[in-house]
Amino acid sequence: MKIHRLRVLAVILCVCAFSDALHSQIFSSVPITITQGVNTGRDTFGLAHSATYCLDSLLGEMELPPKPPTGVFDARFVDHRDTPCLGQGLRLDIQYFCITDTFQLAFQKGDGPYTFKISWPAGLNNGSWWRLDLTDAFGLGLVNVNMLTDSSVTITQSFISSVNIIGGIICEGVKPGDDLPPSSFSLLQNYPNPFNPSTTIEFTVAKLAFIDVSVYDLLGRRTATLASGELQPGLYTRSWNGEGILSYVSGEEFNLPSVWFVVSYEL
Repeated sequence: MKIHRLRVLAVILCVCAFSDALHSQIFSSVPITITQGVNTGRDTFGLAHSATYCLDSLLGEMELPPKPPTGVFDARFVDHRDTPCLGQGLRLDIQYFCITDTFQLAFQKGDGPYTFKISWPAGLNNGSWWRLDLTDAFGLGLVNVNMLTDSSVTITQSFISSVNIIGGIICEGVKPGDDLPPSSFSLLQNYPNPFNPSTTIEFTVAKLAFIDVSVYDLLGRRTATLASGELQPGLYTRSWNGEGILSYVSGEEFNLPSVWFVVSYEL
């Protein structure tokens, strides 16, 4: 338990960890079908609260055997980072929830012409994903498809043997373009301060947790609740109106010499 005291008003931030079973739940997954001639492969990518970039056996990720020799069809998710940890590749690739990340899908030609069709379910533009793009792994714009509006792409360039899927889920507190969640739970200084009669409070959530943000007077009585419930990682903003609770100074601004933020959280 950590307790921090800052000037202005009393707020308690409680963080209660959820069970491993809830953390292991996959939030969103998308099946991918890859066809080349008479060959067909099926892979899946998705996001989960407890996922890491590396192998997560509790989420169903399993390393595949080595890639078959040239001339044998294959399609799998592979590493694309400087510190690889996915081994030989995956059929199911689950990554961390609530950030924008990249899944790299590699494929190898079997019998038939070099024509790969990659398809996925239509209707992904349902408000859950804020971004889902399929691009060539070179980043040259040779392949550039919005998976939220399209449902397939055909690749005939023989020098393209992998594509990147760049995806991000819409989460309150996580802005489009954010690459990493906050590293800690914290309550930031309110603004404006002093204020009359409203102020804004920001706090960060480092991982899925039950959050309660409440306002207490100096007698320990709860006077308002600003947030209460399960929140995803991210930065959150709440407003509070202190009229009727705090006193005025010269009728202009609240006098706050002896009122405090109290931030408590337990992991």
